Amino acid sequence: MKMIAAAVVAVIAAMAAAGFAWQKSQALEGTKAELANARSQLQKASDDVLAMRAETTALRKEFAEQKLAADRSRAELATAQVFLDAEKAAGARLREELMKAKAQLASTSKPRSVQGAPVVRRVPAQPMVIRVVPSGSAVSNPSPSSPAVGYGVPAR
Repeated sequence: MKMIAAAVVAVIAAMAAAGFAWQKSQALEGTKAELANARSQLQKASDDVLAMRAETTALRKEFAEQKLAADRSRAELATAQVFLDAEKAAGARLREELMKAKAQLASTSKPRSVQGAPVVRRVPAQPMVIRVVPSGSAVSNPSPSSPAVGYGVPAR
């Protein structure tokens, strides 16, 4: 009986060892599955990081281009502002010159009542004497001393 008891204890120990081994095997398989899942997720994350790096590079390039365009626009704006200020100054200067010219024109067109100013008198023009030539005599007797209208005279 001792032998049977020893055999039963040995069978129970063997079964316990097999159950323990099976449990460890199951835990190992579960751990392997979790490891494969973690590796898969790591690969996805690595691929995502590479894609994000490429996108970041493209965005940095686009940002640099837009910054350059913004700098050019600022420079053009500054140039336009300087031009506009110069045009405003030129317009103000022209308005000032126009006002001076209007003032001079107004002062010259005003009657002068100053005592030392010369008085301008208009002298009536003498009437011109116009002589009418009889029309028949000039045409019928053309001469170089008195050419008629429409009669060609050589240059002198």
